[in-house]
Amino acid sequence: MENLPTTYKISVLYSFLKQTWIIMLLLIICLLKITFPIYFFGPLYFLAIGLMVFLGLKAFYSIIYDRTKEFILFEDRLVVKEGIFFRTNDFIELYRIKDYSSYQTLFMQMLSLMAVTIYSSDKTSPELQIKGIKSSGVLERLRLLVEEQRRIKGVREFD
Repeated sequence: MENLPTTYKISVLYSFLKQTWIIMLLLIICLLKITFPIYFFGPLYFLAIGLMVFLGLKAFYSIIYDRTKEFILFEDRLVVKEGIFFRTNDFIELYRIKDYSSYQTLFMQMLSLMAVTIYSSDKTSPELQIKGIKSSGVLERLRLLVEEQRRIKGVREFD
């Protein structure tokens, strides 16, 4: 096994497309403002502008948040780093991982992305979802590292 940790990040395109409902709502408000300009004077005008600013900032924050989220796979643990203003680090020992699954929507398949769900006996995060990472052998690497750590620690799972 190689000693270097592997870092996985959420795809920029996936982060952007997660916010499509906000972007569509912004476009609808803009079209309404252009189509019916007479109704967007007074309080409705400021409400529409305020809504556009709020939704735009929310979409921007969500994209930046996804871009700062990191999943680092070491030989003995998985570290999840997330947050913009307050950073949190969550550590999952690999020998605690019970099972994992992955799925790809049609759109994810076209972009070579995948979502992975990790089930573990960890108290703080028994179910960890990683959505929008590149599908590049991460499950096989995870499986090999989990098996190796279970062998090293002498951990056996009983149902």
